[in-house]
Amino acid sequence: METKYFDDFETGETITTNGRTITEADQLNYAALSGNYDPIHLDAERMADSPFGERLVYGYLVLNVMEGQKVQTGVIEDSVIAFYGIDEARFVEPVAIGDTIHTELTVLDLEPKDEDSGVVVLEETAINQTDDAVVVAETRTLVERTP
Repeated sequence: METKYFDDFETGETITTNGRTITEADQLNYAALSGNYDPIHLDAERMADSPFGERLVYGYLVLNVMEGQKVQTGVIEDSVIAFYGIDEARFVEPVAIGDTIHTELTVLDLEPKDEDSGVVVLEETAINQTDDAVVVAETRTLVERTP
């Protein structure tokens, strides 16, 4: 997909990313990187008896995969100035190791910042292989205006 600048986005438009399967290696690498060794994410035997029946993928890992999927579309590859933040994130369904997610990016608002940039407000929804929304986040990205 071709790079978009602030002026190219339209409120209400939706961009769909490619899918990605979250692997055991992803989970273990995230544990090592974050230092979060909570058994809910790593202890298969303990979680087998839980209401979930299996280990859960880290919510922040899913958010990071979603960010990578957004970048991989190429939409903001050459126009992004900075990630501006997350206003709200909800983990609405569990994600298991082996689940495949893709992200739907819907433009909620466009906030002009100055003559050179603006903030693109997105609702980002991670959807799993059974078409369930698993994570919903509202993000803000500072993007250049058309040169």
